[in-house]
Amino acid sequence: MIDHKFLTAHFINNEKTTVASQWEDDKGIVRETVTEAEEGNPDWEEILTHVTIDEIHELTYKNIKDQRKSFEDMVMKIAEAEDLVEASRKTDEVELIIDIITTDVIDKEKLFKLKLSLFDMEHVKNSKARANKTALRKAETFVETIAAYSKF
Repeated sequence: MIDHKFLTAHFINNEKTTVASQWEDDKGIVRETVTEAEEGNPDWEEILTHVTIDEIHELTYKNIKDQRKSFEDMVMKIAEAEDLVEASRKTDEVELIIDIITTDVIDKEKLFKLKLSLFDMEHVKNSKARANKTALRKAETFVETIAAYSKF
């Protein structure tokens, strides 16, 4: 495009025969063109002077990924505005807690992280109750850890 700077291009159909490209003029106005990706098409040839076909494929993938992210963000905003997400999160959190406290398998790393997080809480950190801190430190399960923490 004459007197315009090439910005980007991506395929807009599954057959990869049509390309959308964006160009910016010296005033900062961005224009989008749609071009058939076929040999001999001067507009297509112009695009290829700025970007390779492989790069267009990469830009297409990135464009699809960005559109998907925007779509998901929009859906989440609508769901939150309609109070649809909060109920789902609460259910998930309850199920997670039940899974954690009823499991027979103890993930030592997660248990350690939980204890660290609890010890970082101001009322635990500032507590003078050594016996409670010892019980929290020595707890070997999630239930024991929660029980020890509840005494603060």
